[in-house]
Amino acid sequence: MVYYQRKDFQYEKEFFVSDFHYLFPEAKRLGYPPTDGALAIPLEDGQWLSFNPDLLSPREQYLIQAFQQSKSSTDSLTPWIAYLVYGEGQAPQSANNLQWLHVHLHNPPKDLIQECQKSLAAFFPNLMSSFSLDTENFCLVLNQETYFNVEDLLKETLPSLEFDFGMKISVAIGQFWPNYLEDSWPNLFQLEQRLFQYLLRVAKQDQVTTFSQLLLSNQKQKETAKLYQFLSRLITHHEDLPETILCLWKTQAVLTKAAQNLYIHRNTLQYRLDRFQEQTGLSLRNMDDLAVCYLALLNP
Repeated sequence: MVYYQRKDFQYEKEFFVSDFHYLFPEAKRLGYPPTDGALAIPLEDGQWLSFNPDLLSPREQYLIQAFQQSKSSTDSLTPWIAYLVYGEGQAPQSANNLQWLHVHLHNPPKDLIQECQKSLAAFFPNLMSSFSLDTENFCLVLNQETYFNVEDLLKETLPSLEFDFGMKISVAIGQFWPNYLEDSWPNLFQLEQRLFQYLLRVAKQDQVTTFSQLLLSNQKQKETAKLYQFLSRLITHHEDLPETILCLWKTQAVLTKAAQNLYIHRNTLQYRLDRFQEQTGLSLRNMDDLAVCYLALLNP
């Protein structure tokens, strides 16, 4: 039941979610209030039903606006959604290195969504939190203070999860973002999330997409350029890395040649690369990771 107040009288309208799903099958459930200007209606279970205005006639838009609350509130949101999606307050938990896993469920049965989210989250000992964005998308928040290889675990476990739950699952692995960029964490989360959604719409999505693959697959998006700027800040925070990356690129990641050109021992270079991977998740022996680091230095 949804109530409306008009000056000196009240009236009520009965509103059944199933009716709206029947009339607007493209509508999506959100676990948080819509951003300003979005077309969405509040549901009795605390979620929201969001509509794409491009798919609606003016009359349909008017009908939905009649049910829409005049102002959304973030008071009832989970702390991570309020912080990352709306930029409200501070990070609910502290971490030297934060990472997000962006998960998309392809045509999930409604009764299996929460169970699938819990099952995937249970694999990560460094899990800080998880939250749903809508019926198809959720995120895991990981603490990467101590390096944990997410990619290998996902490639090992996702086939089994897909078989158990009878659905395709796509995951984009976010970058490690250190606490000296904490003020930018909401912006970084939203940039990664938008690139992931672009990729889902325009390309055949693999099970697992690394951060580097995400950038390389979306070179023309403005979000990519912004992420390169942040990545450049992360690289230059490590004094020896810019020169190392440029040298590795020129030698096609042949460590012996790169070490000779840098006038250091090969073991010193190996240690430097291992240390960088532990702190950032990026392996400069991997050509995708090396490529995005090189491009980041070209676009400071």
